[in-house]
Amino acid sequence: MQSNIVFGGAWYQFSFGEVGKDAKGCSPADPFAPSCTPSSAGNSEFAGASPWEFEVGAAGAILKVTDAFFRGDRFDIFNFDSLIGTTSTPSIGGGCGDNPDTCFADPLISKGAFNLAPGQYSLRIVPTKSPFGSGAAYFRLDEVEVKEVPEPAAVLGLLAFGAIGVANRLKRKPQRHQ
Repeated sequence: MQSNIVFGGAWYQFSFGEVGKDAKGCSPADPFAPSCTPSSAGNSEFAGASPWEFEVGAAGAILKVTDAFFRGDRFDIFNFDSLIGTTSTPSIGGGCGDNPDTCFADPLISKGAFNLAPGQYSLRIVPTKSPFGSGAAYFRLDEVEVKEVPEPAAVLGLLAFGAIGVANRLKRKPQRHQ
């Protein structure tokens, strides 16, 4: 099943239950998943059914995953059956609310940012800690920004221009002041 994951767009909200079982999307985007409470910030949408499939281009991408609402959940992230990484160790108690940007910035919430190489992905998220037995969290994909590097010819041209200036300066005869 192909997911409609957009890079650099909204956060995708997903639901989870029992530790060790794959997370799901949120109803109605995933008809077999529970309902989720949407972010009041308006910066998210419900994820469809897992696994979430997408292709990462030549520049690579960054996958961000964050717990939300109440602290305490932790996740393993997989591409097919290969572990990409695990979110940070959470603090217990309190929460960050329903805004994924606020939650990702919270140092006490479990989260992770993972570099993805170019290629095909079939993303699965599996809770490894879930003190409440169920919950919701978010993920998003951002393309890596490619910064242009000056071409070698341009750099060599600047170096040559500088060398000519130094050579001309050295060729000048010192003037005597009388």
